[in-house]
Amino acid sequence: MENQHTEPQEKKDKKINPGLIIGIVIGVLIILSVGGYFINQYTTKRNAEAIVESLTGGKVSTKDGTTTITDGESSTVISDSAQKWPSGLPENAPEFKYGDVKASSSSVSEGYWSIILENVSDDANAKYETDLANAGWVKDAEFQYLVSVLQYKKSDYTLTATYDASSNSEIISISKSAE
Repeated sequence: MENQHTEPQEKKDKKINPGLIIGIVIGVLIILSVGGYFINQYTTKRNAEAIVESLTGGKVSTKDGTTTITDGESSTVISDSAQKWPSGLPENAPEFKYGDVKASSSSVSEGYWSIILENVSDDANAKYETDLANAGWVKDAEFQYLVSVLQYKKSDYTLTATYDASSNSEIISISKSAE
């Protein structure tokens, strides 16, 4: 048997800079976090729209903090910021000028409109009663328990204004009377 002799290979010691490794790991985590955030925002928006579309049967679109659901002649607008008073309300329903419009919904074919307002003052209903009377609406009912409710009629329409002092919010709904 031949004598095999192998010389040991020299190992070179390589020093790894821990600061470099930590920097690379942090950089990768930052890139993954930022990328993950944008992917999550996109998929969340798409998933939310798909869920609402499947529940309502309407077309959903979101843009700049505003979500609009449209189904034929019906539409609902919900916004993160104040909106304008909706147009197309019946019988010159006076604008409620004592708060910020948060959301509105309408179904022209069904004869129904709804407006949600926030940042409403305690004396808002008293002021709105004057506006309604000046526009020819006649008081039909009024009551107060946990909320303050005013109900007015004009022609074939009923307008209900509901004020909640605990949240400083108001809901105005207008509906066509059943024939």
